[in-house]
Amino acid sequence: MSKPEGLGTFYRDYTFHGYRRLFGDDIPATDIDFLEFDHHEAVGIVEQKTQGSKWKEGQRTDSLIAMHNLAKSAGIPLYVAENCQDWATVNICTIDSFNGQHGKIPHVRDEICTDTRGLVRFEYHIRGRKVPPSIEQRLQNQGPEVCPGILTPTNLILELFSELTSSQQAALLEKLNRMI
Repeated sequence: MSKPEGLGTFYRDYTFHGYRRLFGDDIPATDIDFLEFDHHEAVGIVEQKTQGSKWKEGQRTDSLIAMHNLAKSAGIPLYVAENCQDWATVNICTIDSFNGQHGKIPHVRDEICTDTRGLVRFEYHIRGRKVPPSIEQRLQNQGPEVCPGILTPTNLILELFSELTSSQQAALLEKLNRMI
């Protein structure tokens, strides 16, 4: 299967992530969504989560705990940017520690509710920088959406599905029907 035009890194990461998942959900490895750095120095880790993923309740937080330990060892903060279902609202919070049952419930502080533009501004802020005027203008022109018409869950699924052969599409649809 060839790489869909324009997906680049996403497609590579998606492919390898999916491959690893073939061997079970409990493989002790994960991707780090964003290692934020400035002048070659790490300044923070930002992990993207989707609203409703129940990470605040301690479900499937093993990778977050590992990232927290990595961030703590590096002396940098760990943030979670939780995308709401509408893809326009983002809640950004700092993870200080984990506690509760089996030490898997994150202690969240400094929660900020913003939009996708606010996430970009936040990423400049953690570097101790101001958003350059040209970037700020682009953010204002874009509006609060994430790449309107491109990065919607439906469009990503359709883009990846279209790269499958007819037999692969049929097999996938059959498997999905069995799951429903």
